[in-house]
Amino acid sequence: MTHDGSPGDQLRDAALHEEIELVGDLVVAATSADGRLSQTEIDKLLRVTPDDTPERG
Repeated sequence: MTHDGSPGDQLRDAALHEEIELVGDLVVAATSADGRLSQTEIDKLLRVTPDDTPERG
C-alpha cells in the first residue's frame, strides 16, 4: 500500500489511534520516571484492570 499524502490518506481506525495514544502515554511516563515503572503503574497508564488481565498458566 502506498501513501501519497492526500487528504483521504489519513488514519481512520479509532482503535489503532487509541492504541498509539496509550503507547505514547507509556513512553512519556517511562522517560520521566526515576526508575522502572511497576506493573501497577503500567496497568494504570494502559487503563487495564486485574479483571482484564488474561490468566497465565
